[in-house]
Amino acid sequence: MTEATVCVLPRSLQVVLPPYADSVQVDEVTSKRLRHTINKRVLIAMVGTYLLQSLDKNAISYAAIMGIRENAHLVGQYYSRLHMVIYFGILFAEYPTTTNIIAQRDPIEKYLAANIFLWGWALTMICFGFNFRTLAALRVLLGIFEAVSKHTFLLSSSMWYQREEQAYIVTYWFLNYLALAIIYVLT
Repeated sequence: MTEATVCVLPRSLQVVLPPYADSVQVDEVTSKRLRHTINKRVLIAMVGTYLLQSLDKNAISYAAIMGIRENAHLVGQYYSRLHMVIYFGILFAEYPTTTNIIAQRDPIEKYLAANIFLWGWALTMICFGFNFRTLAALRVLLGIFEAVSKHTFLLSSSMWYQREEQAYIVTYWFLNYLALAIIYVLT
């Protein structure tokens, strides 16, 4: 007989169980099957989103090749400032009282979904930026929505995975930078 492990359920699954059931006994076979299912659904979504959000930081470099400097009338240091301004949004969103408290207080799945949707909206609206001001404002918004994802992914990992698995999961996210390097070399 295999020894059962105790798993603390994520907040989204605790609604299904009675309030007194804050931990569940799970055998090894069920634990592996559950981990495989979570990896197929949750981890792939996190890694894919993290990859796409990392790609958008350097998309402005490819836009320069396609003529954004002329189309948006970027003269002098304006193009260089567009690279920099996304980090102002990240800096603002990573301030402890904004992202962390909201992500811990509100339902994380709704907060993350709203921010990913708004990130996609801001990325789409860059197509309509015809001057420095609109492009800079949209890049700041991209930074804000991208910074939220990193914090909520860490919280999600702590909810979905056991403590000894969390280091491996976060390592998979950072393997995206290797994938980005390969993508940048090939393009």
